[in-house]
Amino acid sequence: FPHMMDPLRGLEAIAITEKDNIALADVLRRQADAEIDDQERMAILLRLAKLQELEFRRPELAAKTLERIVARAAKYDFLFDDLERCYRAARQWPELVAVLERAAISDEDAETRGARLKRLSEVLESKMGDIRAALGTYQRLAGLMPEDVTVVTELARLAEKVGDVTQAVNCRERLAELVTDPVQRARHNQIAGQLLTPTDAKAARRFFERAVQADPTNAAAWNALLWDARTENDQPRAARYLEEKAKATETPRARATAYVELAELRSRMGDAGAALHAYMLAIAADPNNEAAANALLEPLIAEHRYEEAEPLCPVVIAAAERDRDGYRVYTARRAQTQIGFFLVKPDLALEAALAAFKARPEEDDARRDLVLAAAGMKADPAVLKARESLMQIAERPDGLEPEVRVQLAETLASMGEGERAASLYDEVLTEAPDHERALAGLSQHHAASGNKVASLALKRQRAMA
Repeated sequence: FPHMMDPLRGLEAIAITEKDNIALADVLRRQADAEIDDQERMAILLRLAKLQELEFRRPELAAKTLERIVARAAKYDFLFDDLERCYRAARQWPELVAVLERAAISDEDAETRGARLKRLSEVLESKMGDIRAALGTYQRLAGLMPEDVTVVTELARLAEKVGDVTQAVNCRERLAELVTDPVQRARHNQIAGQLLTPTDAKAARRFFERAVQADPTNAAAWNALLWDARTENDQPRAARYLEEKAKATETPRARATAYVELAELRSRMGDAGAALHAYMLAIAADPNNEAAANALLEPLIAEHRYEEAEPLCPVVIAAAERDRDGYRVYTARRAQTQIGFFLVKPDLALEAALAAFKARPEEDDARRDLVLAAAGMKADPAVLKARESLMQIAERPDGLEPEVRVQLAETLASMGEGERAASLYDEVLTEAPDHERALAGLSQHHAASGNKVASLALKRQRAMA
């Protein structure tokens, strides 16, 4: 009597008493095939499925058992979670997709249906590699939850993954409307612009402009706008972008870099005044910006703005020394010397002039600057560090004006180099016999040397001059 329940119930009791799960499963299978009503058969199959899943660790068998219930039951919504769990554990992806599809259709609660569709899309994408099907699932989900940021974000991601630019842009635009954080709003507009750049530059520009309007610190959007303006050779628009970008940039170094770019563009546009102003803004943002310091040093000195030019010199000199640009080191040191003269900083003038001379000892300007700087400090012991260089100049004073040679002679005399000083005085007097300072200096030299006759003669000549 294989289909009679009474003997089968007896066998069931024995299997339970003996804790024989294998025998129990066999009896439950036979009971499910017995002549019983559907309600009792469903209960037996549920017991069998639970035994197969939990005791035997065979989720694929449990899923088959549950499918028998589905095939017979008029309403089986309560089984979807169990079937989903078993198919997932068994890694039976097509069957899991089918169950999730059926469940999504049957679920009446919108939140439950939405969660089911999310899991369906995840399986389609990550387990089956069907990105388009996953996209279709999220399209259904977006219709169900049109203002859910997570849903629209995933829809955008999948659209981008399959190359559906139109839908991806629409999603990013919708996300920009949904989010409240300006940085996130800017990011969505930026991505929309990047998607459109290869096909529709004007539309892309609108999205990039929205991005920087929402978040003025969005560097990627600014760079895209600048690239677009430069591609179209629209210099006024590029200048406007650079100025707005610089104003919005928080980091001092980056802000200075943006102002330098603006200055260079203004210069190419022929607007020297605006270029100078931009360089000044760059230095104000970052006093160590080399490009701005290099560009500003000479114009500021030409305008006699020495106090503003002074802090630029160390920046220019350091950069030139690093780059081994000897000529730039020389010109910067000469500029520093001029600043020292006009700001009445003799120590600075002497140090800078000495460095310039050592860089280019053959230059008359460097030799002249060093003589004048040393003359301004001849009563200061610090001038002695220039002694060797001054003697080197005295050996070949040609190219220097008589007045400068006299100052060199006076400085050397103060250092105890009387003979060399006298020689310089003689050379000057050969060219200008009535040069008063040369006469006075040489007279003092003869007096100190004990040659009173020569000294008196020079005093007389000076008096008659």
